[in-house]
Amino acid sequence: MLCILGASVIGGVNLFLLIGARGKVSWRNFLPAYWISWAWGLVVPGQVGDIAGISLLLRQHQIALHESLSRSILDKSISLLVMLLFALAGLSAIGWGPGKINLPSPRDVLILSGILLLMSVAWKRFLGEYFRARAPALARLVSRLCSEIRTTGRDNRGRLVVNAALSVLKVSLIGTAYWLVFRAAGQTQLQPLPVIGLAAASSVVAYLPISFNGLGTVEITAISLFSRLGASGAVTLSVYLSLRLMVLLLAWLPAVLWMLTRSKQE
Repeated sequence: MLCILGASVIGGVNLFLLIGARGKVSWRNFLPAYWISWAWGLVVPGQVGDIAGISLLLRQHQIALHESLSRSILDKSISLLVMLLFALAGLSAIGWGPGKINLPSPRDVLILSGILLLMSVAWKRFLGEYFRARAPALARLVSRLCSEIRTTGRDNRGRLVVNAALSVLKVSLIGTAYWLVFRAAGQTQLQPLPVIGLAAASSVVAYLPISFNGLGTVEITAISLFSRLGASGAVTLSVYLSLRLMVLLLAWLPAVLWMLTRSKQE
C-alpha cells in the first residue's frame, strides 16, 4: 500500500512540475484535481480519462485547455518511455532479448523512417488542410497542443529531467509493490528486478484504449509473462486483481471525500 501511495504522489508531483511551472495553480489546489482525475482514469479505457479530467478541473484556475492537455500528454509520454525501458529489461530477464528475436535491419529502419516522414508531410499538407476546412476548431487545438509541447520542452528542460528521474522511482515503487504481493502469495523465488520489469511490460498494455484501464488485457499479458518466472496463472491473476482493487480504493476514497467536501462548501 505504501509503495502504491508513494508512486501515486510522485505521479502528481511529476505532472505538477509541468502544469504548475507558470505558477497559475498551487499544489494544495492541484492535488485534489489530480487525485479525482486519476480515479476517473481508472475506469475509462486507455489514458483518456485522467488527461481529460485534469484538464477540465484545472480550467477553474484559469489554465487553458490546450496548456493542461499538452503538458499532461508530455508527462504521459515520459512515463511511457520509462516504462518501456523497464519493460525491455524485464523481457530480457526472461529471454526475450535481442538474441531471441529478429531485430529490424538498417534497410527496414530506413524504409520505416521514410514512411513516417511521408506521413508527416501528408498530415501537414493534405490532412491539415482538410481539417482546417472541415473541423477548424479541432485543427486549431491540435496546432496549439503541438506548439505548447515544443514550448514546454524548450523552457522547462530541468523540470523534464526531474520528471524523468521521478518516473524511474515511480515505476520502481509500483514494481516493488507487485514483488511484495507475489512474495505474500508464496512466490519467494521471484527476484525484484525481473518482477519490476515484467510489471512495467504488462502495464504498458493499459495505454491501449481497449478496455477500462486495461482490465483483462493487462492480466492476460501478465499471466503469459510471469509464467516464464515460474508463477502460476492463478497466482498471477490473484496478485493483479488484489493490486487493482487496492489502487481503486486508494484512488476513489480520497476522491469521493474531496468531492463531498467541495459539494458541502458550495
